[in-house]
Amino acid sequence: MAAPARAQTTLRATAIAQALKARPLVEGLQKLSFEIAGESPAEFAAIVKSELERWGPIVKASGFSLDERTTPPRPSADLPPPSPTMSRP
Repeated sequence: MAAPARAQTTLRATAIAQALKARPLVEGLQKLSFEIAGESPAEFAAIVKSELERWGPIVKASGFSLDERTTPPRPSADLPPPSPTMSRP
């Protein structure tokens, strides 16, 4: 489909909003513990912003990194070493 990027975004958002009104889809997502929230792109953006503000500092303080090349520092020397049965993916 050829359309300006903003139009494509609006069309996708509209299609997703319509799909999320379908009872079988909603029930399936709820069985997987999904929570349906944000009916418009603006509402969804507000939810994402709120969650980033809530969890961002906690994730940063934990030292978690998505970069597989680095291992984050242990947050506390008081913690026991990881169990040998636990492995990293």
